[in-house]
Amino acid sequence: MPTAAETLIARLQADCTAAETAERANVDRQLKDAEIARAFAWRRLSALTDMARIAASEPDREIAVERQLCALFREIGWIEDGLADLGDGAKPLIDWLRPIAGHCMPRLIRRRKTNPRPARPSPTRSPRFAPSRPGTNRSAASLSSRCSTATWRRRRWSSSRMKSDFEQWLAAQFADTGPFTAFIVLARIAGEEVTALKSSYAHLIGDDMPWADMRRLLDSSGAAWHGVAFFVGLAHDGGPLPDTDAAQKLKQVEADVTADPLSLNRGLFFDRQGRHMRIDEVANG
Repeated sequence: MPTAAETLIARLQADCTAAETAERANVDRQLKDAEIARAFAWRRLSALTDMARIAASEPDREIAVERQLCALFREIGWIEDGLADLGDGAKPLIDWLRPIAGHCMPRLIRRRKTNPRPARPSPTRSPRFAPSRPGTNRSAASLSSRCSTATWRRRRWSSSRMKSDFEQWLAAQFADTGPFTAFIVLARIAGEEVTALKSSYAHLIGDDMPWADMRRLLDSSGAAWHGVAFFVGLAHDGGPLPDTDAAQKLKQVEADVTADPLSLNRGLFFDRQGRHMRIDEVANG
């Protein structure tokens, strides 16, 4: 027959075992909850990143919203073709998601049609600006010319965004193509005047470029800029363009922007906060 001390020790051992078992079960449950939360967070980020890329590539708002919602529901495996696959029962959910897709649309700069202005003497060309890091290349060309008449309109953005539109675009572009050549055009926006100031190119070999660093680089050009456009260039077999090809392509970009400021929409156009912008032509009235 066990003694009183042995009985007490056995009971304490049982209490310890039970406490340890409960602790392990609690830790396992917390780990599982954390893994689920992490998976959903990455899934939300992936879905919204895809939606932002679609919004940046499609100028028509209604079409862009439709394409974003289709991409979202395909991502979660609810549809294979279009939103019609969901049926009428999903209409409240779709209506709830449409404003979210709308917030992914880029900001607008509306350019008004104006009467042609007399030709002015070509201004003096400005010096080029420095590359983003040692080893990146730049062109000897620069751009300084009157481009367009425009009106500026701002949109409210949430201050809780962790990354700028520029950083999201750069990460998505690099994930899609790897290293590439970026053609850069700086522009000044003053009232109804949008003026291209300078241009250059750089070979980007990574996506570790925060917007603050890029803005400091652009500011080092000495230009009083308010917007910057990035155009992507790739060699035939992928990767950055050779310098000779990049220099020729830069001249083409300069000519396109000078001839029609709407060509800025062919690239990615950002303001000084790294937010995506567009130029839309509208009639006077």
